[in-house]
Amino acid sequence: MGCSRYANCALKLKPGKRVVEITSADQIVPTLEKIKTAVVAGELDKSLNTALTLRRKELKGNKPKAA
Repeated sequence: MGCSRYANCALKLKPGKRVVEITSADQIVPTLEKIKTAVVAGELDKSLNTALTLRRKELKGNKPKAA
């Protein structure tokens, strides 16, 4: 699987881990189920909030200045 992203930022799924790797197609569904369980349990909230904060900072810096 590829890199998990939000607002053009890679999300850390575990400390130092930004990618989910599987060795066979049989692992796709169980892996997605584990990710879903983690999301429901709030385990990705910190990573999502960090990505959201970075995105907001980027957007503030890109606003045109009033004349």
